[in-house]
Amino acid sequence: MIWLLACVTAELDSETVVDSASLPWLERPNSERAWGAEQTEQAVQGTLNQGFPSPWVGLDLYFFALQQGDASCPGLPEQIAPHNLQGCAADTGWYYSGMSRFSREIQPWEQEPTLILEAEQAFGDFSLLDPSGQRFECGGHQETAVALAEGRVPTAFVGEHKGTYLWEGHDGVYREGVSGQLQVQIDGSGSQRRITLSGALEYLGQPLHSSLSLSEACGWAPASGSLQIRDPSGAWLIWTPSPCTGCGPLVDENGKELGQVCLDLAPVAGSFQRQLDALQ
Repeated sequence: MIWLLACVTAELDSETVVDSASLPWLERPNSERAWGAEQTEQAVQGTLNQGFPSPWVGLDLYFFALQQGDASCPGLPEQIAPHNLQGCAADTGWYYSGMSRFSREIQPWEQEPTLILEAEQAFGDFSLLDPSGQRFECGGHQETAVALAEGRVPTAFVGEHKGTYLWEGHDGVYREGVSGQLQVQIDGSGSQRRITLSGALEYLGQPLHSSLSLSEACGWAPASGSLQIRDPSGAWLIWTPSPCTGCGPLVDENGKELGQVCLDLAPVAGSFQRQLDALQ
């Protein structure tokens, strides 16, 4: 993948005259909203029931892919060596092209300086093929971290997915690609554990934008926040559940209420079970 950033700066003199008649005019066809409350509930619940992207799983997949190579291709145990940028074939039948980097950092946590944050990050721009031709592609990064108290006791987990990640051999949500930028924070203990999801993500073909905070005390229903859902027409619908109910009104971009939607977000929590278990 190649990421391009184009920046154009133009300065217009105050006496400059712009002839609007000479500018191109495009007719934008009206696009009617495709979903109501019932269709939205069915579509989103169907997606959530298949799980949720996890940066910790993304990092596991990254190491899985690199471990399928050999000493010369990709060349390094934790990253694709630069000399393989143009592509190489490992003895195992895997093909690697592009570049990647992996790093570890240990430092005080900005949110709570008394805690130590141990972070891992895998990032790159690469395209891999397994022996059967299944693609593993990445343009971005997966970052995970754990906040540790004295005695190396985990008190919180934070992670971020940024960019695009695809592994066609995955039996979960990465099989069709995951794109966007989403931050995850998991904290609390006992029955007070929480999962906060902040940012935008598209997976299994469903674009979402979340500001939700899920609470174990609410049976993993949202304690606060909202979820924006994009329907097939491109319209954004906004779901704001009542605290601890998992149910709330769905409104369109103009604020028109479309009906009540109830979503079970327990499958989202299940995608972070390993991290939750560490916060018992």
